[in-house]
Amino acid sequence: MPEAATEVFEIWRTLSAIVHRARHTSQPASANELLRRFAETNPDSLVAPAVLLWAGDNLLIEARFRDAIAAYADVIARFPDRRFGRTPWAAIALEQTALCHEGLGQFDEAILVYRQLLDRYRETVSGAWIHYQIGRVLEEARRDAEAIQSYRRAITSNPHPRRMQASVRDIARRSANRLESAREWLRSAAEAVARELIAALEAGDSDGLDRLASQTHFSLGAMGSERQFVNRPEALRRLASDLRRSSVRAHRDDLRGTGGKRYLITEGWNGEHFRGSTSFLITRTRDGFEWSGVGMSQLRGNDPDIPDPDIPPDPPEDDPGGDPLDPGTPEITPASLRMRAPWPAGINFRAGGIIGFSAQLAAFLAVSAPFGPFAPYVYAALLETASLATPCGFGPGGLFYGQPSTHVGRDNFAVDFSRFLQGVPLWLDAAGKPVLAVADGVVQTNLVANFATGDPTSDNHVIIAHITATELVIAFFEALFNGKTVVPKYTTEYLHLDGPFKIPVSAAMFVSQGARLGFVDDTGLSVADHLHFSLHDRDLPRGADSVRPTPIDGQSLGDGDDGRCLSSTNVPVP
Repeated sequence: MPEAATEVFEIWRTLSAIVHRARHTSQPASANELLRRFAETNPDSLVAPAVLLWAGDNLLIEARFRDAIAAYADVIARFPDRRFGRTPWAAIALEQTALCHEGLGQFDEAILVYRQLLDRYRETVSGAWIHYQIGRVLEEARRDAEAIQSYRRAITSNPHPRRMQASVRDIARRSANRLESAREWLRSAAEAVARELIAALEAGDSDGLDRLASQTHFSLGAMGSERQFVNRPEALRRLASDLRRSSVRAHRDDLRGTGGKRYLITEGWNGEHFRGSTSFLITRTRDGFEWSGVGMSQLRGNDPDIPDPDIPPDPPEDDPGGDPLDPGTPEITPASLRMRAPWPAGINFRAGGIIGFSAQLAAFLAVSAPFGPFAPYVYAALLETASLATPCGFGPGGLFYGQPSTHVGRDNFAVDFSRFLQGVPLWLDAAGKPVLAVADGVVQTNLVANFATGDPTSDNHVIIAHITATELVIAFFEALFNGKTVVPKYTTEYLHLDGPFKIPVSAAMFVSQGARLGFVDDTGLSVADHLHFSLHDRDLPRGADSVRPTPIDGQSLGDGDDGRCLSSTNVPVP
């Protein structure tokens, strides 16, 4: 490889590490003088746009919105046509600028920037995502008629490249429908929703549940996994049927969760679909709180699958074309990635496990039942033993390969990682645990990490491209920073991270194995704190490109390893 390219590549890696370290402090912008000096003395460098963008992101993380706007303006003015892969640097900077205006409460300015982004870079951005963002800002500004129009535009716009776990066009449709409705099911506080839910459950009042359930955003999901918008009438019919067969008790004074998501925990379900502990999800909207769905701690077969016939299908994504890498290069295999677990050494997480948990819980109940009045004590002792038997604790876990609703299609081999407090059965202990890069790579997503902890609308996520063959690294780097279409062999995705602005990486940053990407949280369409992790292979058909992330830290995650408790040797990068 040319000596100059090698030198620039090493500078890029060094600057990435400096920025990452600065973002572990309270003053990320302390690195900005170095970044600007490099850009001024090397204006034609391949990485000059990247370092200027990182400087803007450092200011954004510090909530110095006006200074960040000025930094992004520099990127837009100097590099209007230069690209990071398929995406112009100026397009990334424009979207970050809009976020800054939102932070300042300057809604008109944010909308103007989003519209400039559409006008100038329509071919490279997701029109559905940008129209949805405009609608979201208009809704916050209480300009509902305009917000509805923008949401409706999102429904018919190009949804690619993908920016959310759910279909952004479907989210936009639901948002428009909610604004067009009377929203009579909303209440002023989560506690008010909980009180009415408890009253309806205790009275067996299915009509009361129907009146309280969100008419636009009702969902079902597995605890420790993701929820899916479902056919509301059918879901409520099943719930009412199972309620009649159960003796339901609610935890009256124990609304769990944080931020915009709260969970009312109920016990005693003994129905066909809802069994044992079942959580009623209460989420925040602009105008109040709504009962938006149910989290199931036990699953049999395809329990969560009640398809909503009104969800508009997304069109297939166009193939980006071009030769992603040298066709003569030997294929990289998952084993050669030498992946470590996406959390620090000394911590254990379970891979999936909710279906096995359901069977184990049923067995515990069967064993304890013959003990009559002593059954609760036997049951509690069995739970205690189970939670002590594994460093991952004992609880419902999440989904594994090919399991209902959300681990299908392009996420068929995704894994939900969760953990429970050892010795305290059913006590989730995943929130706030660091999420680490499983291997060296390049961050593919820009820093849109403005969703607060527990935000119910969207997740903070990171996508990393992995290049492991030494002879390819510099060629990949040169192609990526020259704006060529570069599709890496493998990418990893990390979803439901904490925010706002707690993700310490930006687009185009090199990250080493062990680099901290954020913290486990409950953002987006998750149901309780967990990490949704997936590995994707460029050479598989679109829509079916996930692969088994195994081996990971030398441990197997084969098809029969649902519920396996995994250790880690990943060392956080300082």
